[in-house]
Amino acid sequence: MQAMQEVQVLSKAIAKNPVMLLYLNNAQSRKEHPNQNWARELLELYTVGPGHYTEQDILEAARTFTGWTVRLPGNQRPREASANLAFEYVFNRNWHDPGEKTFLGKRVKSGDEVLEILIAHSKTYEFVARKLLRFYLCPEPPKPWCSKGRRSSAPRAPVAFCAGSSPARFSTAPSTATPWSKAHWSTWWGCGMPRGWKR
Repeated sequence: MQAMQEVQVLSKAIAKNPVMLLYLNNAQSRKEHPNQNWARELLELYTVGPGHYTEQDILEAARTFTGWTVRLPGNQRPREASANLAFEYVFNRNWHDPGEKTFLGKRVKSGDEVLEILIAHSKTYEFVARKLLRFYLCPEPPKPWCSKGRRSSAPRAPVAFCAGSSPARFSTAPSTATPWSKAHWSTWWGCGMPRGWKR
């Protein structure tokens, strides 16, 4: 399951995905006019979630992602290339803002540094854990369960429900679980825990 993979791997893959860069207009983002769409989505939907950053953090992050763009293999022109040819990520140094920025209270220069800060942030894991619990279990998962997703001291740990907790505490789905999620819950525990988890 892709959702079981490391947040670190997924975050970096999404950030350099040509489709994402095109869809959120970062492929056209330059130092003269940084586009904030990708930076805002990254913070709001994929990592720490609303309430844990400022508008200035979005602007500073957008500056770090200037120059993260796309091209066709061999620098072919879209009008001349095959319609089935996929774009690829490329870093355009001439478009990038190399100046120092302040993001979430830390000095950074590149988009990679911004990603590392977000990957190491405890709120990222709590936010992702909540999303997984809402999808697989119930609309409003208990807050203590979401908190179990925090992995600030181990940013490479996988996030899946409440990794690292005692599974015995979660052997029964809560009363707010939907019929579909209750069935999934039973299947999940019936099939055993993912590799690396302890019963």
